[in-house]
Amino acid sequence: MIREKAAGVRPGWPPAILFSVVLLASCWGFAYSIAQDLGVSPILASVVVFLVAGFGLAGLFIVNPNEAKVVQLFGSYIGSGAVVAARTRIVEGAVGMVELALAELSKKGVIDLDEERKAAMVSNLMVVLCSDTHTQPVVNTGTLYQ
Repeated sequence: MIREKAAGVRPGWPPAILFSVVLLASCWGFAYSIAQDLGVSPILASVVVFLVAGFGLAGLFIVNPNEAKVVQLFGSYIGSGAVVAARTRIVEGAVGMVELALAELSKKGVIDLDEERKAAMVSNLMVVLCSDTHTQPVVNTGTLYQ
């Protein structure tokens, strides 16, 4: 189960100052290494430290009051427990609608579907009813059935 965790407030000034100082120190180290002809290793170290400090400084962002931000390193954000619960309710409702559609079609004799076509219809309806993006129409130009 996914649980939300309250985040504490931490000021952003100490990391901003630290990254800025490291950024300036790496620039100084780069210039000093070139001026003193110290070789390639100190120059590469200065460049690596500069890149790390630059990405660290770029990663700092402001979060205004009553605003939330999500830091996502890998994968996709699935949302809080409330979002997961809402999606569960949507799927439950969609399953009920599909069951009702199949029952009405067979009761009224509108169309007679074999199990494979029922499965395709169920799949298509579930995608349309549960999708969080717009659905795209598909035009069948042939059939697998003989």
